[in-house]
Amino acid sequence: MKPEVAREVAKLQVRYPGQVIVEELPDGGAKVKITDRSLAGDVYVQDQTWCGFTITFMHPYADIYPTFVRGDLARKDGQPLGRSCNPQPNGFYGEQTVMLSRRTKLVDAEHPVDAALKMEKVLQWLISL
Repeated sequence: MKPEVAREVAKLQVRYPGQVIVEELPDGGAKVKITDRSLAGDVYVQDQTWCGFTITFMHPYADIYPTFVRGDLARKDGQPLGRSCNPQPNGFYGEQTVMLSRRTKLVDAEHPVDAALKMEKVLQWLISL
């Protein structure tokens, strides 16, 4: 794992102790899954989800995009999830998922994406739908 990716993973492990599952990728990036994330509120049938994403070998020069959540995510009111929520039968390394399309617009060495902050923003967005 590239040092920049390893540092990002270490920050995630501090912020979410015991909830981070990491798999090193051959190119120096990392597959990351954070378990037991709350879907607080009255929007979804499920109370919790996992969040998955890839920190690519290009970090900090690339966005952490897209983010994936549990594939059975469903709204209590029966409405569709929304246009930026796309079911993916094999979305996250072969798992059935919902892909959340939330891109960070400015990413470079001076403006790197913080994986934990990005995940929290994506989840807040999901809960607010």
